[in-house]
Amino acid sequence: MIKLGARNLLMMFHSPLSFFLHFFWHSRVNRWLLTVALVGGAAFGLFFASVSSLHVFPSEQRFSYFFFTDTANGGQSRILHGAVSDSAIEMLFELKKGFVDPYVSISVSPTDAEFINLRGHNRMSIDMEGHQSSNVGIDLITRFRDVMTNDSGWVVNHYYNIIDVVPHRRCYVIDLQHFKVPDYWYVDHNVNAANRIPLNLSKVLSFNVGTAYATRWDEPQKLRIYGIRFFRDNSQTWLVLFLVEMLVLGLLLMANLIAYVWGKRRLPLSVSYRPVAVSGDDSEPGSPDFMNYIHHHFNDPELTLEGMSKKLTVNQRLMSTTIQQQYGCNFKTYLNRLRIHESKRLLLETRLSMGEIATLVGFNTQSHFNRVFRQFTGVSPSEFKGVG
Repeated sequence: MIKLGARNLLMMFHSPLSFFLHFFWHSRVNRWLLTVALVGGAAFGLFFASVSSLHVFPSEQRFSYFFFTDTANGGQSRILHGAVSDSAIEMLFELKKGFVDPYVSISVSPTDAEFINLRGHNRMSIDMEGHQSSNVGIDLITRFRDVMTNDSGWVVNHYYNIIDVVPHRRCYVIDLQHFKVPDYWYVDHNVNAANRIPLNLSKVLSFNVGTAYATRWDEPQKLRIYGIRFFRDNSQTWLVLFLVEMLVLGLLLMANLIAYVWGKRRLPLSVSYRPVAVSGDDSEPGSPDFMNYIHHHFNDPELTLEGMSKKLTVNQRLMSTTIQQQYGCNFKTYLNRLRIHESKRLLLETRLSMGEIATLVGFNTQSHFNRVFRQFTGVSPSEFKGVG
């Protein structure tokens, strides 16, 4: 047992400040490390704090506003009234069935520059209210340069959906990292969905605010926007910096304390980790009845949210929201995931033709099956069967 004199014990426990000054601050190495950590952390924090907010609306900077509907996609929705004033952007509209997902939207783009530079920003706030319109979607339209092919011609839309917009004024704050490229974009541009395209905030061509996952038809609806702003939320940055500074200080104090007690100057430090397990696609016990219905009828080519809603008397939005929250994707993507999973088994365990497998798992045409299979796996069904 190590015996410490009364003087040392008093210095260590009765006067912690004296212990700190004597065994910590009097060390030139400790002072240098602590100074570097403090100055570096302060510089890092001030750099992000210097990112100024961009007020898109209302704003003195020049932006153009364009109202559009789904008519370009064969839809019949219409805007009854659209106006932009100094205090609000207002759109009175009526959604009509015709397009798969009827919509109306407002496009905002700069008039004095090619891009909106949002580099350094990590939040978007939108102050708005919706009457008879509960779901609002936002698209960030960006320019993407493929470093592999040097193709700079891609225009990519990153999408985010706001659920339950209330009929009174409220400010919604969105983390820009939650914007994702929708699955159909990868299919339309013949890009492997596994190669996720990052959000290029330095080259935002425009952004759209409009309806999403509509549940009401043939009745007037209104969307009023009072403010749009992009800014940087540094709360997490400051918290991480504080924790890092405390960790550095704590490690230095611990090292000096151990060195004082044991007469050592160095301690080996080992860090271990364990990989995180990833769950599969199967539903967990307690899944809603409509999920079990999907799992038993995924091979029905006519399976839709609307059809299940009528058959099971379950709200479409509830089903869509549940799938999005549990599996991180929309209904169509989850349905295709089940179909491709079953098609893999049939490809490896049977001698059925590609057309037969496509029909068995719920695809109307073999070409559609081939396109979706490549989107999920990166290879064609024939290539997968050959590898297997």
